[in-house]
Amino acid sequence: MRDRSGSVAAVGRGRLGRWQRGGAHWLLLLLFIALEVADVVTTNHRLSLAGTWEANPIMAALQSELGSAWWLPKALALGWVAVAATRIRRRWPLVFAVSFCSVIVVINLVSP
Repeated sequence: MRDRSGSVAAVGRGRLGRWQRGGAHWLLLLLFIALEVADVVTTNHRLSLAGTWEANPIMAALQSELGSAWWLPKALALGWVAVAATRIRRRWPLVFAVSFCSVIVVINLVSP
């Protein structure tokens, strides 16, 4: 279906186009960002304890190469995901990301 200008993409969009999202979408995005920050904080806390190490080999390599700035590539990836999340129409990728990050933070908090 086309609108008056002949554009297919403009049909069904509000004034704000792809940036117009419901409250649940923005809540999920904010929750994802908060969980990523919590992941960095809890990971740093866990790594400060004797006898603990990073289980993710990619993050372990970043930690050995970048030292205390290991979280910078993670922040760049978070920024990319946050921008991409404003462009997607479906909610399930954000639900998956929030669920996954929740599990990681819980593991960081309850690990002995």
